[in-house]
Amino acid sequence: MSDQSTGGGAPAAPQPAGDSTGQSGPGGTPQVPLTVLAQYLKDLSFENPRAPGVFGSTTQPQNAATVTVQLHHLGERAYEVVLNMRIDGTVNGEPAYVAELAYAGVFALGKVAPEMIEPLLMVEAPRLLFPFARSVAAMATREGGFPQILISPIDFAALYRGHRRQQAAQAGAAAAAPAAGSA
Repeated sequence: MSDQSTGGGAPAAPQPAGDSTGQSGPGGTPQVPLTVLAQYLKDLSFENPRAPGVFGSTTQPQNAATVTVQLHHLGERAYEVVLNMRIDGTVNGEPAYVAELAYAGVFALGKVAPEMIEPLLMVEAPRLLFPFARSVAAMATREGGFPQILISPIDFAALYRGHRRQQAAQAGAAAAAPAAGSA
């Protein structure tokens, strides 16, 4: 995957992330719950549909950002975590720009309880990726001719809890549908 890395030269050695579980691995080295194996910009799009006319306005763009997280199991204990961002900038109610990016990382899980896998991948992994994705978004808006956008820190734990509530509601609705049809 070195062809997808964002840095130049040889890929860096995997660095552990998170707190040690206190368990030791081979050779007495501490096991960590989450290790970053690679991180990379997967996709980037910047649209400036009203250029050059939008630059005649003295009004600063109003920005709205949405963030989602996707998981892809790669085998064994390796996962790709993708942080998707979409930033919409408007001037006087008209679209000024749209920036979309997918920033990803490949993570290895240490020895963790099965119930901790999803929270580690949906909360801790995106938390590690976020500063890099935020930097790419800032660069894209700045190079697009607009003030660089600085996305506020995201509470990935709250985002994960919302995701779990949505899954529970969908499961409840699916379970209620056959019961309603049999009445």
